[in-house]
Amino acid sequence: FAWDNYVAPSDSESHLPPIDLREANNIIAWASLRRVLHGPSFGPVIYYKVQIYGLISILVFFGSAIVQALGSYYVSLNGGGAFGFDVELASHFRLVSLALPLAAQVFLSYNINRLSHHHLKALGRAQSANWALAVEMQQSHPDKAAELSYSADLLGAVMAEIESQNDAAPMRVLFMEAQPAVVGLLGSAIVSVVILKIRGFTIDAD
Repeated sequence: FAWDNYVAPSDSESHLPPIDLREANNIIAWASLRRVLHGPSFGPVIYYKVQIYGLISILVFFGSAIVQALGSYYVSLNGGGAFGFDVELASHFRLVSLALPLAAQVFLSYNINRLSHHHLKALGRAQSANWALAVEMQQSHPDKAAELSYSADLLGAVMAEIESQNDAAPMRVLFMEAQPAVVGLLGSAIVSVVILKIRGFTIDAD
């Protein structure tokens, strides 16, 4: 019942400590730790501050880029010259410098969400093994069989809790669930702003 029963050929032992999931106390202890250490439950105040600050930053960056594009259009409309290359380059650099950390945050949060699936897989295997042992010991050791059945029921409750948490409170970036599609959304928005600034505004006159 080691938590991580895979051992690489070059390793003498697993790099994770074994957890005996036949014992009810171990299951309760692990579930209690997970409630305070996994995902948004770990430092919730800081987590939500990061979400708010990130949302404000992206609104400011995109807002400034759009204002600059509008300003460039009106300056050229009034016969003035366009903004210099240094101004345009700095504006593009700001968007890219904002996108890269956000993309890294999305993939990190996505991997944290994926950890729950590995937890469910390991707990499901342990639950099946506990039930199998309980059936095997039903005649010879009924007390031990009852303990194993209780542990299996606890594992089922923990799995249901993890699944509900995944649905209700997954890791988020900019208050959106951390998925690779969020990176595509941010990239599309940045490319749209850059194209807008490069091509400028055009108004067809009748």
